[in-house]
Amino acid sequence: MNDPDDRTISSIGPVWRELWGRVWHLTRPDRFLHILDDRLLKPEPDIPDNERWGTGLGPSHYPYVRSISGVSLFDFRDFNPDSYQEEYTQSNWYSFVPFPKHWAGAVWIEFDPEDVKGNFISGSQLVADWKSSASYCRKIMPHIEAAHIGLLPLDLARRFIFIRQRDDGDFYSWENQIFDRTAYEALQSEWKEDYDIARKSI
Repeated sequence: MNDPDDRTISSIGPVWRELWGRVWHLTRPDRFLHILDDRLLKPEPDIPDNERWGTGLGPSHYPYVRSISGVSLFDFRDFNPDSYQEEYTQSNWYSFVPFPKHWAGAVWIEFDPEDVKGNFISGSQLVADWKSSASYCRKIMPHIEAAHIGLLPLDLARRFIFIRQRDDGDFYSWENQIFDRTAYEALQSEWKEDYDIARKSI
């Protein structure tokens, strides 16, 4: 595929035109404030295990990326949603895009693999490593989950996208160098109202 397909854009929204073909980290809008403060993405952020993905069965079953001290990334390069879903019928990648519904929004942080190549593991390489280490009890999203091993400096990010449930598919985008934290925090404050409602409905 040379372009994102219209059917996926119709399902996910216009933000898919931005996400497709690139590498991203997904985080909740309130957690993004901590990332901004630390200027780092951490393999072990200060987030309770019951709020992290794939922790229900305990440490021996934690996601593969976490077990190798990595920061999980989405690798949407050369990604065909239709053929992917046909091959990986149990995949729930679409529940994260454009944001998990119970979050009521999300921040996507873009990284260029060339900028982080020393510690970057592509989606295809990651699933190959997962297989070679026989880590089958650990969760992975085959081929579209990539990883950065160790601390990932926020200064290496290219841009940020903030998408909120209340905006009906519209989103906000900032290049890293001209990010407006004041504007973000005003938008994040509004998002928090929606998030509190979404949490109560779980």
